[in-house]
Amino acid sequence: MGDKTETYQSSSELSRIRNRYYVHSILNGVSFRLLAGNIITLYVLNLGADNTLVGLLSSFIHIAMLFLLVGRPLVNRYGAVRVQSVFWFLRYVMMIPVVLTVLPGISSNRDVTFTLVAIGVFGFHAAKGIALAGQQTILGSVVGEKGRGAVLSRIQTQNTTVSTIAWLLVGFALSRDPSRFVYAATFIVGIIAGFGSSAALSTLPEPTANKAETRTPFLRSARAGFSNRQFRTLMGILFTKNVFLGMTGAFLIVQFKTVYGHSDSSIVYITLIGSMGVIAMAAAAGLLMDRVGAKPLYFAFAAIAAASLLPTVLGPVGGTALLMWLIPALVFFLYNVGANGMMNCSQDYFFAAIGPDERLNLGIVYHITAGVAGFIGSVGGGLALDAVVTRSGLAPAAGFRIYFGILFAALVGVSILVTRLPDIGAYSIMNTISVLFSPRDLRSIRILRRLGKTRSVEDEQRIIRALGRTPSAMAVDDLLTRLKSPSFSVRAEALTALRLHPINRTVSQALIHEVLEHHFTTAYMAAETIGAKKIHEAIPALRAALDSDDFMLCGKAMVALAELKDRESLGKIRELFATSVNPRVIIHCARSFVVFGDTESISVLLEKLEPRIAPFVRDEIVLAVAEILGIGPDFYPLYVLFIERHLAGIAELLDRVNGAPPDFRLLVQESAGEPTIFVDTARRVFEAHRISLPSIDLSQTILSALENDTILGLVRFRFLVAAIAVLLRDR
Repeated sequence: MGDKTETYQSSSELSRIRNRYYVHSILNGVSFRLLAGNIITLYVLNLGADNTLVGLLSSFIHIAMLFLLVGRPLVNRYGAVRVQSVFWFLRYVMMIPVVLTVLPGISSNRDVTFTLVAIGVFGFHAAKGIALAGQQTILGSVVGEKGRGAVLSRIQTQNTTVSTIAWLLVGFALSRDPSRFVYAATFIVGIIAGFGSSAALSTLPEPTANKAETRTPFLRSARAGFSNRQFRTLMGILFTKNVFLGMTGAFLIVQFKTVYGHSDSSIVYITLIGSMGVIAMAAAAGLLMDRVGAKPLYFAFAAIAAASLLPTVLGPVGGTALLMWLIPALVFFLYNVGANGMMNCSQDYFFAAIGPDERLNLGIVYHITAGVAGFIGSVGGGLALDAVVTRSGLAPAAGFRIYFGILFAALVGVSILVTRLPDIGAYSIMNTISVLFSPRDLRSIRILRRLGKTRSVEDEQRIIRALGRTPSAMAVDDLLTRLKSPSFSVRAEALTALRLHPINRTVSQALIHEVLEHHFTTAYMAAETIGAKKIHEAIPALRAALDSDDFMLCGKAMVALAELKDRESLGKIRELFATSVNPRVIIHCARSFVVFGDTESISVLLEKLEPRIAPFVRDEIVLAVAEILGIGPDFYPLYVLFIERHLAGIAELLDRVNGAPPDFRLLVQESAGEPTIFVDTARRVFEAHRISLPSIDLSQTILSALENDTILGLVRFRFLVAAIAVLLRDR
């Protein structure tokens, strides 16, 4: 779709720009809450307006988007920030006629009052339409490319929280005096907040990405955009979604007043609960969107928006006062979660689908599409509702049930349409649903948010360690990124955590790269993980590692090859075992023989039992022989006891001799005595009681080892021989 590169901004510079935008957004949220939407609907309903006028006024917010075409050449000439800040100021000036409707000479004339309200509201939104020509360019430079969903959600959370407080005060004022003068005071406060919002906006720097795009003709960009299936599908869903949402929001308030009989102040409190839905949505989107992508959340929010209408269709129209509050509150809460969530996801998907150089022109296309659809929905909704409720002869409650029942089916259709959006590095819808119901995945996502804010190696290690305790596919990409850290400690911690997480092809390739490129640092950890996770495509890299001077890598590579059942490497491992003097290499060779279950290596292991080898290395060899023979669990506790106190170990082994020929008892008793006496008894036992395994004649292997006087002089070897005779005599 376009080049997605932008001029780089430092984190501190981007933070300053965002903070200025946050001020603008908060003040704008307050002013909008006090000047448009629900407050205007309540005001005109208070004056006696019908559904058609309510729908017409609601449509202005949408149809005014056509004025983006007026703003486009102005942005080209003066810049996005200057145009938006100037017309943001003018939009609040346009609301002054609405304030004038409370004057005695005007308020007495119904037609003049509604005309001034219509002029003010239309001018308010028309000025906004011109201002929004550069909105996507400005917003794109504010949110940046990384963590876009979290920034968009933060803007919405701040905006909603502060404007909700303002709306709460309005509800309190209207509950005491729902007169025109209270409405006028509300409008005046909104205008003043709007002036502050435009002032904050004017301090933003002009987006650099905008300079190149202003030279591209609008129609050429629009044609190029719609030639792309991804953008075309997004616009189709945006149009459909806004038509149906335009038919819904304002008319929920009409139903609450008409069917449930709520007062203006009650409606304010109900819509406040709806604002909590926006905050809940922003929290969920901020946590999940940058992880799972916009598409699956778009689907989820569309389904929630549809579900929010079910109480209006199936719920009772009578009952207790509490029930009459709970139903509208639930409807408005869920509706705001769904409707605002869809808006957020659509915005995020838009930024992901296009390049920075397309934001100005395609942003205008985006807003016009949304505006025209919303206009059709608002006007069409008013006319349809009047037809169903007023002219059909149905009772209002029945009419609203039919109306919102149709919209419920329509929004279900929107959620299905969302599945047609191409994926942009997103999780599938089904995978995302599983994430939403997985406490482990959600906890992992919360930890990942902290990972992006670390300021020291110690912090990063601590958070990665926490991810290791919460294995989730959600964390894999971030852990792979940490493999490129300049800190060995961070890379090591990431490899440790990865071992506990699901392995995919990308992870496998990263681990192989570690084995090949990071000798003497983290390669050995990667080799260990490869073996544990059975990554067979890593076998060539592990074989090459056997020749590495990094003895830790060499050792882990042997064990990993054994875990992968690569018997072709056995010859090389036996050679290394025979020639190496490095204790770690010897121990890992022995361990690999155990994992292979390689009985042919027993003779090689016994030959290595020499006095010059450190005792702890000899212990590993002795235990390896026992494990290969399958007597490890029986032998280990006996051997531990024997090392601590020879006689105690011998006594325990003698308990296992019951029923055996006398030579077996002698063999055990003599194992801690003179080697020359022991060897004679051992020869009699192994010649008289042959032990054969599938690959070797074990008795002959033992007899050959007894010929080596150096090995025979080791008491631990003699105890091993006695234990083999006793523990394998019935096999």
